[in-house]
Amino acid sequence: MKVDSRTFLTILFLCLIYPGALSHAQTQSPTAPAGAQSGPSLGSPSAWAPELQVAVFSAVVTTMTSLVAFFWGRREKKKALKAEQAMVNIPKSLEGRLEDRIGYKIGGIYLSAEINNDGSFEGLWRWEKVQRVRQDVPLTQLPGELWYSPPDCRITKLPTLKPNSYKRELEINILEHKDNRCKFQVEIAGGLGFGDELTYEYEAEVYKGFFMTREELEKNGPPAFQKEYWSFTVVTPVDKIELKIQFPNGFGVDTFVGVYPGDTPTEKSFHSAELDRLEKHQSFKRGVNWANLVVDSPIMGFTYLIYWVPPSRKDVDASAGRR
Repeated sequence: MKVDSRTFLTILFLCLIYPGALSHAQTQSPTAPAGAQSGPSLGSPSAWAPELQVAVFSAVVTTMTSLVAFFWGRREKKKALKAEQAMVNIPKSLEGRLEDRIGYKIGGIYLSAEINNDGSFEGLWRWEKVQRVRQDVPLTQLPGELWYSPPDCRITKLPTLKPNSYKRELEINILEHKDNRCKFQVEIAGGLGFGDELTYEYEAEVYKGFFMTREELEKNGPPAFQKEYWSFTVVTPVDKIELKIQFPNGFGVDTFVGVYPGDTPTEKSFHSAELDRLEKHQSFKRGVNWANLVVDSPIMGFTYLIYWVPPSRKDVDASAGRR
């Protein structure tokens, strides 16, 4: 229901004056005929039964309360939407300046993971159409990082360039390597020429990189976000990102899409306006054991993710017994 401020004030005014108006009209009526008994008429509120008076008063109070809540809620919603839009506009306004400062932009970043029964997975990352956009800013390396939270997780195959995925001399230089974390650089021999484009892929293997049961997640996962997920945080200007995830056969989960500013997930921090945009463009698709998210013009500083709640240990064991 849409109610403008003028209508609201009119309704409020009528609610306040209606009983008094009836009573006042009765006392100001023409002189009663001879023999007529004085006293309140049936049209006067003072003549109503007490139960009816209470009911009318309650209805008036309820109506006024509902209208006040409606307008207050609409005001707060507008404020929240303004704040969300500001969070979008600021990164968007900075993207052009950041692109100009770092001297390159990316056409697309694609990442996929194929999960095994124990939570281990093989991952593939593709950086497409990396282009140097400033002649006075050299481009000799591109950053990369892998990090996973399960306590038994280990990166068993460090990021390795996939043969035949690139046409220049490239090399991955590992800067830091712990069991569950790896920082590295993709180094470009001789640098990328101004106006040139570069596409490359690298792959890695991770042992127990995902929680596969609800019990594991509840015990070791982040308390603020009791979900498992596959995500990407946008830290460089990029035209498109795509996330793919494939589960083992029989691993029955419902997958969902999320987006939030920063790199620490909580459901309360999900950005509703950006979620609406993704839904409008039908960016998220899912099947029985896979999910895919494509985001055009992702927002700098935002994290996009596919998330799910793992099944219970009992359900996982039952599914393994059926295979």
